[in-house]
Amino acid sequence: MAWDDEHGPKVDPLRMFERGEVLTGVVDARTLEVASESFAEGDAPVDVTWRIAGVRGDDGRPALTLALQGSLPFTCQRCLEEFSWPLQQETRVLLARDDAELATLDETTDDEVILASTPVGAYTLVEDELVLSMPFAPVHAEACR
Repeated sequence: MAWDDEHGPKVDPLRMFERGEVLTGVVDARTLEVASESFAEGDAPVDVTWRIAGVRGDDGRPALTLALQGSLPFTCQRCLEEFSWPLQQETRVLLARDDAELATLDETTDDEVILASTPVGAYTLVEDELVLSMPFAPVHAEACR
């Protein structure tokens, strides 16, 4: 498997689907440029466990499931104190074989769709899903102190 220091292991989405492959790992989310901008300041690693699996969508289309789990440090927008936000996310991403199929799927489904004709870094997929799952304005789940 090819590896890219910045983007993690290279994933061939269609091959993963065709072979039913599963890839797992852990990434320090502080090393993910876009996602880390939302975290509370600090140097401690923010480990996110991830799993990418090739699956068949409900309609039989090629897809990947992306599962993320961890605890993310945010600053509460009400009280400005740091808190840990539990991350438990699983998403199905449909795979488009070309630009035409990508455009069609984007118009006809609410699911996420990616162009799967070339390999992509696993951390790129993980970061995209992480950013989409994070709260826009993080606040304590319970009342602030």
